[in-house]
Amino acid sequence: MSANFSEVNEFDQAELMERLGGDTNLLQILVQSAMTTIPQYINQAEQAQASNDNAALTKAAHAIKG
Repeated sequence: MSANFSEVNEFDQAELMERLGGDTNLLQILVQSAMTTIPQYINQAEQAQASNDNAALTKAAHAIKG
């Protein structure tokens, strides 16, 4: 089952900051981590798709989703 764009929730910055207790340093760490790891997972997903490795593709997709 694939999601379409209408099913994706919008980003709620106020809610995120509430969940982080207003800690902007933690937000910066999370964003930096995502910017480092997500491209790696996308690369893994592309390689898995190219080699028809559904298990690896599923693992990479779930890692991206979080």
